[in-house]
Amino acid sequence: MTKKIFLKTNRLLLCELQDSDKENIFKIATEAITLRNEEYQKKFNFAYWEEVNSETILNATMFLADSETFVGRICMKYINETIPELGIEILNTYQNKGYGPEAIKAFCKWYANEYNVNEVSVRIKIENTHSIHIFEKLGAKLIGQSSSISDESINIIQNYFSEDISGIWKNDTRDYLLGIPVEDN
Repeated sequence: MTKKIFLKTNRLLLCELQDSDKENIFKIATEAITLRNEEYQKKFNFAYWEEVNSETILNATMFLADSETFVGRICMKYINETIPELGIEILNTYQNKGYGPEAIKAFCKWYANEYNVNEVSVRIKIENTHSIHIFEKLGAKLIGQSSSISDESINIIQNYFSEDISGIWKNDTRDYLLGIPVEDN
């Protein structure tokens, strides 16, 4: 593997995001939001890639350690804020296999040591009951409700579309605080 590995768990390699990851990131974007036509989807994917590469986001791509197969992405958004925001996306094929909690625990521990933080925020779509359960099991505490996509992200995405898309994601998430270190309860 030519990727820079900065963290390894029992089953995962967490690597630095590179330009060669673009198609994998497009897969995640397409699974997350399927738009009405190919042209809109392509615009969204490129907007998503631009957002992923924002200077305020620290990304790690996730690969299976034994086969180097792409699994997903984990990141810390708003890294200049007192409480950054954790994000994780796993391809559908690899969900419900325990990769999420494994990556969250390792990444948060690493991030806390590198950046001296003791909690992160997490936004989870209301209908994503599986992720809500995982984060609550990891000790995350519900603190409110908001949009799943930040105003910064909406502004980046909006540049690719002629119609206003800002209302699409209003109040569709539950907001949590997750203490670090992350422990199973």
